[in-house]
Amino acid sequence: MRMKPGFYLGRFTPGNSLAHSLDTRIKVIITGFFSVAVWNVNSAAGLVLMSAVVIGWALMARSGARQMIAPLRGMAIPALFIFVYYLWSEISFGGQGLAGELMQAMGRTTVLLVKAGLALAAAAWLCLYTPPLRVVDALAYLLSPLERLKIPVRQFSFSVGLILRFFPDAVTRLGEFYRTLQLRETCSL
Repeated sequence: MRMKPGFYLGRFTPGNSLAHSLDTRIKVIITGFFSVAVWNVNSAAGLVLMSAVVIGWALMARSGARQMIAPLRGMAIPALFIFVYYLWSEISFGGQGLAGELMQAMGRTTVLLVKAGLALAAAAWLCLYTPPLRVVDALAYLLSPLERLKIPVRQFSFSVGLILRFFPDAVTRLGEFYRTLQLRETCSL
């Protein structure tokens, strides 16, 4: 199956950069902590610092940020829904007038989208520079103490591996299906 150029979570890019050679367990831990930290940062300075970390990761990988932020291309429609939700929320509780409510909704939407973008960039950094099976092995190793609590760590790690392995193909097939539907609609008119 042919894959379009671009980024898909799970697509490993071979290379010999520092990002490639870093121990997988460390990358999994860094990505996990970063993802949790991103959702707990609420200041502009914190988001700027997190963005600088992502830029540093891109420089460490010598790939540029383009591959790491490519997943954001599909965020326009969710961004619109998030904005409408926040606007509805602000109007429902009222108080500031329409202009103030619009600005508040735009600000909240922007912050949420920046956080989502940073979390996606962290996931991209892990997936682009680490083979999926190494991510699975590292996750199983890091979570192995939970096996004493009868938590199915190996099954969870295996599920993550399946997602990382087959997500690129699923995205490609969905894109082809969507293009086929569009073609049918244009031909039937």
